[in-house]
Amino acid sequence: LKDFLEYKFLNNIRISPDKTSVLFGVAMCDEENNAYKQNIYLMRDGKYMPLTQSGKDSAAMYLDADTVIFKSSRESSDEVKTSFYKMSLHGGEAEKYFEIPLAVSKIEQIKDGEFVFLASYDKDFSYVGREDKKEELLKAKKEAADYEVFTKIPFCHNGGGYAKNTSSRLYTYDVAKKELKQISPANLEISSFQIKEDKSEILVIAETEKKRVSMQAGLYTYTFANEVWKEVVPEKDYSIDAAFYFNNDILFI
Repeated sequence: LKDFLEYKFLNNIRISPDKTSVLFGVAMCDEENNAYKQNIYLMRDGKYMPLTQSGKDSAAMYLDADTVIFKSSRESSDEVKTSFYKMSLHGGEAEKYFEIPLAVSKIEQIKDGEFVFLASYDKDFSYVGREDKKEELLKAKKEAADYEVFTKIPFCHNGGGYAKNTSSRLYTYDVAKKELKQISPANLEISSFQIKEDKSEILVIAETEKKRVSMQAGLYTYTFANEVWKEVVPEKDYSIDAAFYFNNDILFI
């Protein structure tokens, strides 16, 4: 069984805008802390090298051919938040770029300084959208730290922990304005999303939120310009694992 602790899991492969380099994440089991160590690597000219070595960095993406951002849990905190750092591929230290008071799992750039991301929203304790109750909610979370309340089936996910009273939602964030906005309906549980090449819309796999997760999912698009959701495939016929834009068509598996 110890052999599994030595496995390296590659993830989140990204090709640079000029097609000259590739970013990818590498995760390894951390038995002592019951977690994963994660770092970012760069491949260029047939060679690869580590960009980060903290063991706490993941979800890297290109801002342009010379600059990347990634999320990192380098800073310890009692609050749920995701910190993003920016780094030049020409050298230098990573600098903190922005921070989101949610647990972010995936992020894409819409345009310079604007992003769309998938995050887990804790209905019991998250203060996003109810900032006036922040201290009250943080206190309640601390008091409930010694036990878990399961509200969904399945109640645990590999790498994701306990589901609890949470939902996966889509948000946009404007770095300059520090403006966070929820764009997905509160009753939709988002599985994944893909952004169109021209950045005009996203393709979303989701299902109506239920206490027991079903095997059926719907397929939707969301257009940024007019903020319109459109149902592409109804949530009744398919179990959808992945969906992609292919030229002017949509493919799903």
